[in-house]
Amino acid sequence: MFRGIRLLAAGVVFAAAAFAGAGTASAQMRYQNPRMNGAIVDWCSTWATNCGWGGAHQYCRLRGHPRALSWNVYQPGRTWVIGTSTYCNGGFCRGFSQVTCASAVGPGPGPGPAPGGDVRQFYNPRMNGAIVDWCTHWATNCGWGGAHQLCRRYGFARALSWNVNQPGRTWVMGSNRFCVGGFCRGFSQVTCRRY
Repeated sequence: MFRGIRLLAAGVVFAAAAFAGAGTASAQMRYQNPRMNGAIVDWCSTWATNCGWGGAHQYCRLRGHPRALSWNVYQPGRTWVIGTSTYCNGGFCRGFSQVTCASAVGPGPGPGPAPGGDVRQFYNPRMNGAIVDWCTHWATNCGWGGAHQLCRRYGFARALSWNVNQPGRTWVMGSNRFCVGGFCRGFSQVTCRRY
């Protein structure tokens, strides 16, 4: 039997779930449109570096949580880059519309560092003569999903972090096609963990 509690206050949703008889509990905190210094929090931990899980994890740690579990991004036009203490202004700036952080009760599932294992970085990974696109399929499951797919393809268990740029031409692995244009984002670096 599933019991849940949801509390919405000041843009924060707290969700606690307990499974009767299972002896386990997990809790998480969801932040809707998280802001710092009057702007939406940028999805990169520093300027154009360690974006996605890295930015979400940094925000969760600042809020006192052990790790990020999930996030959604959009382009609000103005964001605050926490790690470099600066604003990003323009239509290309990506910020979090939602970040879900784990509570101290348990780490829960989701992307991020796992203890132990070999770690390897891949710089400007290529397939079919093009930089690998940051999405698993055309404009779908971008960021950690694309990095994780690449790591799995290389024989690793999971992605830890990544950086992206706009090389003009990328290879979308899950769709088996090229993306051509200034809007195409590809990986400049992906860090994978073996276990």
